Amino acid sequence: IQLSRDLRRLCVGLSGKGLESTIVQDSGKLMEDSVNNLVWALLEGLLIVVLLLPFFLDSLRQVIGIAIALPLVLLFSLAGRSLLRIPIDRFVLAGIAVGLGNILDTFIIIAEQPDLRRFRQILPALVVSTLTILTVLIPLWFIDIGGQGIQDISRAMALLLVVSLALGAVFVPFLCGLP
Repeated sequence: IQLSRDLRRLCVGLSGKGLESTIVQDSGKLMEDSVNNLVWALLEGLLIVVLLLPFFLDSLRQVIGIAIALPLVLLFSLAGRSLLRIPIDRFVLAGIAVGLGNILDTFIIIAEQPDLRRFRQILPALVVSTLTILTVLIPLWFIDIGGQGIQDISRAMALLLVVSLALGAVFVPFLCGLP
């Protein structure tokens, strides 16, 4: 995407110097539009989830806790993605969108616990559930078939799941007011 932007600027700069250039095909613009559409779809999905939460949770505090925790997971995951040099492309964004379902399940399970004692009892099951998904994703990091895309998607989803478990275990009980 950045290369496409740079080339478009270069062409404009050349036309200012009396040189004419024609872009025959600009797949960067198509990719940029695709990524923008996925980002908006992801944000719309988050909004819909937050609007539907009151129908499934018992208290407004649970809804607010999860509504705060979901964007935090995305922000921490995007920061981690940058550190791990996982590119943001439409495949990675689609993987993150798919992973949001698992995150939401984990957060709802945590929020519905009546107290911290019960939360501590179910925490090992949540860890095992996350580890089970990771055992499927981690081998994909080393697969040559399908190119870099599959590796990036699996790394982004794994990062998302680890971040969501950590934030879910630390912040969701607090945000949801578990006694």
